Amino acid sequence: MNAEQIAVQIIQDFESLRLNAYFDKLGNVWTIGYGATGHGITEGTVWTSAKAVTDLTERVGKLSTELDTFIMVPLSPVRKACLIDFAYNIGVGELKNSTLMKCVNTKDFHGAAEEFRRWNHAGGVTVLGLTRRREAERALFKWGDLCSASI
Repeated sequence: MNAEQIAVQIIQDFESLRLNAYFDKLGNVWTIGYGATGHGITEGTVWTSAKAVTDLTERVGKLSTELDTFIMVPLSPVRKACLIDFAYNIGVGELKNSTLMKCVNTKDFHGAAEEFRRWNHAGGVTVLGLTRRREAERALFKWGDLCSASI
């Protein structure tokens, strides 16, 4: 499996599939599918599950390409998938300018894995769902080279 395929699976594990747009109060934005936001997603928007999967796959592909512009070291597919999931959840700009990314680009993979834990807050409050997601990303990233051998 490549990084994008793994990232889609991770995202689907953490983002509930919603086929009717809902207002996400934490993000202050209309959301649908697997956590999709943006142009055209408003109150009353309805998708099929096929549309949600297609949208997620396209978003992950774009994120992967964007991450390639600032990831300066080779990564296993699992490690890259963790970064794609992270960027999908918090935004590319946050990842690009983070200590986590600095650790990645200096091949401090242990330090990078530990940085995931710092990103479990929304609105200044620790969020259990984000804590779980960051711990999963951390564990996968930490063992990313070993995981890739078995995928």
